[in-house]
Amino acid sequence: MEAYTFEGIKVRRFDSAPEFATAAMPYGIGEARGWTGSSIGEAYAACTEGDLSAVPEAERMIDQISANVETTRSQWDPAVAGAYPMVPDYLSGHPLNMRRRTHVANENAPLRIYLDLTSSAGVESDKLTKRGIAFLALAMLLTRSRPVEMHVFTALGSARQRSPKNSGIVSIKLPTAPLDLAIAAGVFTKGVARTLGYGYLEKNCGTGPGWLRGLVPGNAESMRRYVAIVRSALRAGPEDIIIGPVYYTDASINEPIKFVQGMIDKHSKGGDE
Repeated sequence: MEAYTFEGIKVRRFDSAPEFATAAMPYGIGEARGWTGSSIGEAYAACTEGDLSAVPEAERMIDQISANVETTRSQWDPAVAGAYPMVPDYLSGHPLNMRRRTHVANENAPLRIYLDLTSSAGVESDKLTKRGIAFLALAMLLTRSRPVEMHVFTALGSARQRSPKNSGIVSIKLPTAPLDLAIAAGVFTKGVARTLGYGYLEKNCGTGPGWLRGLVPGNAESMRRYVAIVRSALRAGPEDIIIGPVYYTDASINEPIKFVQGMIDKHSKGGDE
């Protein structure tokens, strides 16, 4: 586990779901199963043994999600000015005798995705499960054709919702090379954030039940600021995809496929998440 602080935000990054579950189980929330979506034991098992029960529904979703996400790769192109010269081109009098690094779109380039499992308290656990199944379908699609690195995370702030103090993020790297369907499905669909993540953040990062940095993602501008802070705190690059949390008034929680597709489309067009 890597632990550090970014501008007052306590960040805890786990390399695997079992590592996280072992650390978080002592602080799990077990008395509100209807809200969390699972018991502590079920969430622990989902992270350590996996759960394949959601896979058939994810398979049915796959045909409805477009996975044409373009990422970028760098290459050296001929140019008038650049980082270094090509001697044969210079000697032959070629006007483009220098080499300059450029970034080009490539649908087969490595892709890194960060998926936020945080949600408004008023969002029912079954809707979060549907959203998780859509994430699973996305992971299944992308890993079939390209290298994918996928992380899930939960972010919380102070008990006083508008306070910037006591914010924390806990992230988990999922096994995607190759994709471990059982573990990914378990983490996505078995209430791991509410059952294990929230308690872990409270006990280890001093957070309360508020939003990260007091930023309530109830509108586009707040969501943009929230995602920008998360991107920096998690050291994510500009090409990395960050899918933000669910706010209780967000109509997309009833349409998980449309939600994921919208995030893909915005990234492909270079827009904010």
